[in-house]
Amino acid sequence: MNLDLSPAARRLIAIGLLLLLLVGLGAGFAAGAVAIRDADDTAAGLRQELALLARLALTRDRLEERKAALVAAAGGETPALQGASPAIASASLQQLVSGVVAAQGGRVDSMTVLPAVEDPGGYSRVGLRASFGARIEALRNILQAFEAGAPPLFIPAFTIRTESTEGEEDPELTVSVDVYGVMRRPEGS
Repeated sequence: MNLDLSPAARRLIAIGLLLLLLVGLGAGFAAGAVAIRDADDTAAGLRQELALLARLALTRDRLEERKAALVAAAGGETPALQGASPAIASASLQQLVSGVVAAQGGRVDSMTVLPAVEDPGGYSRVGLRASFGARIEALRNILQAFEAGAPPLFIPAFTIRTESTEGEEDPELTVSVDVYGVMRRPEGS
């Protein structure tokens, strides 16, 4: 098939084909740019995830070191609350918390035993919600004693309130904490 076209028509077809080719090339470059941007976003996300995993690994290492120090301080055994059942371990926890708060000059207002949670490895988490009053320095010492004691106690949640008047330098704080310790589950349970 032979088309007899005028030179102007040929020129118009050539320009059209050239424009079509340029649009195709532009679309190819745009698709490539989008793919590069997506790859950069994916790489940035992976870098963030890697940094998080590195921080978690450091945290785990520090926790393992802390555990080893506590086990060594307890004579080779993992320090745990004493008791043959969660109820008895909860009573031990209540005595421990009351003793720490009183030793630092605080006053215990109330304690409520929380349900025990079984953890892997033969341990159960025993907890209570304690409400007590203390001054700022005493509160700092109480929290430090919970963390550094044997067995160590864990505080996943707490609230602090004050109802003091303005200008009081060392107000009485009302503190509510969830405190957990671990106990060894008796054999066969």
